[in-house]
Amino acid sequence: MAHVLHAHVTVLHVFRLLQSKNGEALLLKKAKEADAISHFVELERSLLRGQDVSYDFKTEVGFITDRIDDYTKKNVIQFLVTDKNMTEQNKESFDELIKKIQIPMVIVP
Repeated sequence: MAHVLHAHVTVLHVFRLLQSKNGEALLLKKAKEADAISHFVELERSLLRGQDVSYDFKTEVGFITDRIDDYTKKNVIQFLVTDKNMTEQNKESFDELIKKIQIPMVIVP
């Protein structure tokens, strides 16, 4: 779709930090970012490399809905693509996201 629409793709990986012990939050953040980058490298290798599509990867800490809402307010977004895991695992967040953002959304099975 991005190729056909000449759209830039931003892969936004949002995660929460739930540790509260001294010093562990930073270590946990680095570990989660490293894991996210590892998964993105695999996605890049299998879907993005060699395609005529511009893309980037970002990680954000916080609530999914808030981070996506903030990103869409600061950037020009044509549409949002998410997987069905968000709709199944975070039903309340997904419903809140639909109310907040005013852009087309594609849900990938």
